Amino acid sequence: MHYCTQRPLVTLTKIFTLLCIFHLGASLAEEQMSGLDIMDESSRRHESQVEMESLSMTLTDRKGNATERVLRRYSRMGDAGFYKYLLVFDDPKGIKGVALLTWEKEGGDDDQWIYLPAMGNRLKRIASGGRMNYFMGTDFAFEDLVAEQHDNYSYERQPDELLEDQEVFVIDAQPSNPDLVTGYERRRLFIRKDNYILARVDFYQRRTGKLLKRLTVGKFVQIEGEQWRATEQLMDNFGKKHKTQITTLDRSFDDADVPNTVFAHRFITSKRHMR
Repeated sequence: MHYCTQRPLVTLTKIFTLLCIFHLGASLAEEQMSGLDIMDESSRRHESQVEMESLSMTLTDRKGNATERVLRRYSRMGDAGFYKYLLVFDDPKGIKGVALLTWEKEGGDDDQWIYLPAMGNRLKRIASGGRMNYFMGTDFAFEDLVAEQHDNYSYERQPDELLEDQEVFVIDAQPSNPDLVTGYERRRLFIRKDNYILARVDFYQRRTGKLLKRLTVGKFVQIEGEQWRATEQLMDNFGKKHKTQITTLDRSFDDADVPNTVFAHRFITSKRHMR
């Protein structure tokens, strides 16, 4: 009896030891990861070939006055690995049909166009210097509304931190491509260790180096496997004392919901993007 009761104990001890070794190995691997390694792993886990989101947006000024908006966002990765995006406002009536079209390109700034229904059948290109401007009264600059090409930045890993009881990687991102136009000296990125999803971004102004605004991301949901998404984003603009809250109402990864045609100029100028 004594021999029989010892065998499970030995087995459990071996399993516990192996788990400790595995955990130690994983920890060592994390310690050895560079900032770029972490960014690449985050992209690998969470990028999607196609995606469509229905969103609500609340703008709050320094006096606490709130303005509500409803919009859609489409994204699709092309054959060369570069994304196209379309952002469309559906409500309120005064901005219904306003659209922002973005085509990623290799190196430098992406191509961006804005469509205002009052402009008729044409799109207005956003100049490189215009990327730093705020989009439609929100606290998001044009450059904030696209995915990040890692070749355009250097990523310097900082000491890990705890963020709301979650262990996070901390990475400082600075532009390394001299052709890239940006309004930020650097951005500090906080990426959760458990699922490699972005939890916070601190934006530092280019001219002064001061903390300009903060994006806080939350209410995460697991989509499939290692892929996660946030359902809430809050951009807090400290300089303007203004906030933009975005909440995901619905989301689709169905290819049929994001046809190539939605990213064509003609699709927008013919007002087929409007509901």
